[in-house]
Amino acid sequence: MSSSIENSLLVQKYKLAFEEHEITKQKCKEGLRDLEAHMHIFQDRLSENIKNQKEKFQKNFFEPAEGSDNISEVEAEKPIKPSWAKKAFREIVMSTHPDKTSFLSVPSVKEKFKKYYNLSVESYNDGAFENLIFIASDLGIEIDESIVKETVQPKLVRLISEIERMKKTDAFRWTTVKEEEKYKVLERYLKNLGYVFKKETINEVMKEAKRIKRKRGTRPVNYIKKRIK
Repeated sequence: MSSSIENSLLVQKYKLAFEEHEITKQKCKEGLRDLEAHMHIFQDRLSENIKNQKEKFQKNFFEPAEGSDNISEVEAEKPIKPSWAKKAFREIVMSTHPDKTSFLSVPSVKEKFKKYYNLSVESYNDGAFENLIFIASDLGIEIDESIVKETVQPKLVRLISEIERMKKTDAFRWTTVKEEEKYKVLERYLKNLGYVFKKETINEVMKEAKRIKRKRGTRPVNYIKKRIK
């Protein structure tokens, strides 16, 4: 197999993995929000007869792990931009900038170019140059063959690993549970953790979670996201 064909296949694999990663990440966010809503409602219905049960629940799901708030944030260094990335970025922007595509009459094509423009700007600033390669490939912009493999291959391996990790989280798994089965899954999960509650509590929680639509910015701060990573 020639280097050109091999690299082309590699770029396509990366593009598919990138799209799957975005979908999986979005499902995790949706699952987290839904699971979080259920947990808040359930906490209010825990039995008062069990000593420290509510405190334990609060600590397990809505408080940071010990020492997690003491981690100092170091300002990230700006990524070094290689010459090939600068060149590819300029060509991508010239092809996809909204001012350059405003004449397009097909909405789907126009939206695709807008997406590529935004992604290329974000990726270039963040140093995710592998994304520039698959965008350039899609737009017919040439990238040196030697750069493609050494840039894309390690990123593809990492992306696949991240997808597998996300799919193992409670947040993602929650999105795969059928609606009619969620009460059984939640009941089994919480009982395995040692929580005591009346049998009808789970059904009440499920009904209440469907009814309540929380507005952005009104949800209590919680740390479930940290727990499920």
